[in-house]
Amino acid sequence: MQQNTLWIERFLEMLAAQRQASQNTLAAYKRDLNDFFVTKGQVADAISRQDIIDYLEILTTRKVSQATVVRRLSALKQFYGFMVEEGFCAKNPLN
Repeated sequence: MQQNTLWIERFLEMLAAQRQASQNTLAAYKRDLNDFFVTKGQVADAISRQDIIDYLEILTTRKVSQATVVRRLSALKQFYGFMVEEGFCAKNPLN
């Protein structure tokens, strides 16, 4: 799981540098991605589309607000776009 932490930090650095993301956005995305990987217990490059679907179902059972679910999905989409672009992951499980 240490590899996930490194990838998340690199992703957040990119968001800050290239997209001038706010500190609030960076903190929220970090929480969101950490929650996803702790919940799934897998390395980022082993995640499947079904893992994403399962996670969204878990969020529903946790009664997470729709706005939070949308933000978490956005964080995952952006993270996996970064992972593929940087060559850390062969394919985006959200495509």
